[in-house]
Amino acid sequence: EMLGDSEAELLDGRSFLDITHPNDRSRNWQLVAPLLRGEVDHFRIEKRYLRKDGGVVWVNVTVTTLKDREGNTDRLLGAAQDITARVEAEQALRKAADDYAKAFNARDFDAIGKQWTEMAELHQDNGATVRGRDAIVGIIRKAAAHRPKAAISIKVESVDMLGAGAARVRGTLVLKDEGEIGVWATRFSSLRVLEGGQWRLADSRETAISTASIEEMAWLVGSWSAESPLGKVTVSYEKALGDRGLGGKISVKPAEGPGMEVLEVIQVRDGEIRSWVFDSTGLSGEGYWEHDGARFNRTIHGVT
Repeated sequence: EMLGDSEAELLDGRSFLDITHPNDRSRNWQLVAPLLRGEVDHFRIEKRYLRKDGGVVWVNVTVTTLKDREGNTDRLLGAAQDITARVEAEQALRKAADDYAKAFNARDFDAIGKQWTEMAELHQDNGATVRGRDAIVGIIRKAAAHRPKAAISIKVESVDMLGAGAARVRGTLVLKDEGEIGVWATRFSSLRVLEGGQWRLADSRETAISTASIEEMAWLVGSWSAESPLGKVTVSYEKALGDRGLGGKISVKPAEGPGMEVLEVIQVRDGEIRSWVFDSTGLSGEGYWEHDGARFNRTIHGVT
C-alpha cells in the first residue's frame, strides 16, 4: 500500500535495493553488508522508497536477522514506517530558515514579518523580551540600519517535531560586516508553528556567542609618543579587566593652552570588539573596532 504495489508485484523477485532510491542504495548496502557477515544483528536507516507511480516515500526502516538452529543468519526481517510527512516538514522548516536569511540580506522586512506570528515573542540575550510581530520587525530594522552592510547566515542544527503543526528548531545565526573583526553570533531555540500553510516563528530565544578575541587587539599594548600639529601626543594601552579587556589613555599637550585626555575601554561584547571613550571635556561615546583588510579602524557613535 505504501508503494502502490500489490502483494504479487512485491514478490516478483525484486530486492530491497530495487525499490530503494538510487541515491540511498550505497548507504543502505553499507549497513546490510555487516549484518550479513554477522558483525551486527540489526540496523536502522532513514531512506527513500520508489513508488509505483514514480513518487517517493520516506521511510524509517529497521532490519534484523533471523537465525537458524545453528545460529547462522537464515533471513532478514525488515519493518518500514512511513515518515514522509515528518521529513517534508523538516525540509520546509530548514527552507524557512534559509528564506529568513535571504530576506534580511535583501532588507525585505515584509518577508521577515511574514515569518513571525502576530503575537510572537523574541527573548534577547540581554534578558529583554520583544512582543508582537511589529515590534520584532522594528528591532530588526534598527539592527539593519545600524549595520547596513551586514549579512547573516543561519545554520539549522536540529529540528524536533512536536506534532503535526509545531516544531522546535535549534541552530546558530551569524551576522558579519565587511572587514569586521570577528562576527556577532547567537545560538537560537525557536518554536515554529504551521499557520496558513507557512512555518512561522511563535517564540525564539537567543544566546550570544563570543567570536572575536581581545587578543586581536594585543598590538595596542604599550606606550609611545609623537609630535603633531596639535602638540605632543602620548598613547598608552595595557591589559585590564582580568586580561579580558584593554584600558587606554591618550594625552595631547599643546605648546600653549590646556591639554586634553581621552580614556578608552576595549572589551569583547556579543562577538564584537567594542569601545567606550571618555574625554576631559566631558564628552563620551561608544563604538567598535574593525579591520578593512589593510588597517584597523575605530568607529564611535552616540557621542554625548
